[in-house]
Amino acid sequence: MKDKILRLVNSKSYLVFDFDGVILDSVGIKADAFASLYAEYGSDVVANVVSYHEKNGGMSRFEKFDYYHNKLLGCQISDSEIDILDIKFSKMVLDRILTAKEIKGAITFLERSVKDGKTCVINSATPEGELRSIVKQRRFSKYFDLVLGSPLTKVQNLSKIKSKINCEYSEMIFFGDAVSDFEAARLAGVDFVGVGEAGSILGRDKYECLLIPDFGEIL
Repeated sequence: MKDKILRLVNSKSYLVFDFDGVILDSVGIKADAFASLYAEYGSDVVANVVSYHEKNGGMSRFEKFDYYHNKLLGCQISDSEIDILDIKFSKMVLDRILTAKEIKGAITFLERSVKDGKTCVINSATPEGELRSIVKQRRFSKYFDLVLGSPLTKVQNLSKIKSKINCEYSEMIFFGDAVSDFEAARLAGVDFVGVGEAGSILGRDKYECLLIPDFGEIL
């Protein structure tokens, strides 16, 4: 599989990366934040909140807040209430994300890819303004030509990459760690490689795809 992925990477000019769980080991940080926000509703709700987050890693936090309230708490949540939760969530995670470890081999892979003349882009569900601030503070900006996040979906962001960089989907490869990443790539017709914990979900027949534990596997 390693050789197949390397051949695929070498054939592409545009590399697209999810962020949490692909560049940074930060999925657990956000799970902890969701757990803290919903702790007042009891351990069963918290367990369901964390489980849903882990199974839907590529979904925006705004969609998750709406789901948690409507499906788990049985109540509506207003846009202003979602904004308040978003502010609390951001404060909880920011410091930890700024010091989180990179996924093994990710930075070396980015450095090598840029040196080889490839264009690298982030396509994440994190709010775009927040994401750009994190990328800048982590000094990752030099690796990426575009940093895209929510409120656009990952499919919409792939379309935006195509139009802004003036390339074709066939020239891209998307590295992700969630079913939503896989589905976005499939809908756009972009080749996909699952990274890290993706194997526990994406390795099933329904989501059969190329998988790597981390980027050290293909260095």
